[in-house]
Amino acid sequence: MFPGEEGSHGGAAAIQVKCEIIEGLVTKCHFNHVVFENQLYDFEDLKQRYRTGTATEAALYNAVGGLWSTTAEIEPLLGLLHRKALAGDVILSVRTASIPRRVWVLRLSRY
Repeated sequence: MFPGEEGSHGGAAAIQVKCEIIEGLVTKCHFNHVVFENQLYDFEDLKQRYRTGTATEAALYNAVGGLWSTTAEIEPLLGLLHRKALAGDVILSVRTASIPRRVWVLRLSRY
């Protein structure tokens, strides 16, 4: 699942719908991989935190960044994803286009 942004980069209603879709896919359809678009280095730090069991919701908010971390609509979803990532039930990844000609995906897992 690749949650993206709407063309105007930020409507609370659009973010709410995306959060509900992602939550449903994870909880009801058992999707186990969510990819956010952001900077690679923030997720590299988060990956290390999940590996050592020191990841926090605040670290996830920081890694997700942008609109995904600044709206109240995402709080329940990030809490759910954080708990599932700590348990090893969900993989969180980053997609970044900041590296020319390549799209990198960094998997966050405890393994």
